[in-house]
Amino acid sequence: MRYRKPLDSLYRIGKQPPKKEWDSLWSIQERLDDQNTQKLITFTEKYGFPNPNRSGKPIPIWLIFQHADDKYCDQLMPLLHRELEAKRMTTAEYHLIKWNLEGRQELLPLKIVTKN
Repeated sequence: MRYRKPLDSLYRIGKQPPKKEWDSLWSIQERLDDQNTQKLITFTEKYGFPNPNRSGKPIPIWLIFQHADDKYCDQLMPLLHRELEAKRMTTAEYHLIKWNLEGRQELLPLKIVTKN
């Protein structure tokens, strides 16, 4: 998040730094994402997914897996499925992470409920 949030904000307002600087900062963020993903995989394999109910901290730790590179897909999907079945991860967290790992093609259709 150290570089991601400022870079996302700059991108959204159209004030990106020069390409070389932009690419360098994203490279650093991607390395951090990889390190965090590997640490969270190891932790989750050993102890289970550390959701806020278990940790007592309101930190959305699932965002680490949400930003994981798709190279982790084969390793993460069975682990995520196990954690979903064990109810240590919500269905929404599971599907958002899965959506990212599988290339962000489409989300499940949303049902819109209207009052008559």
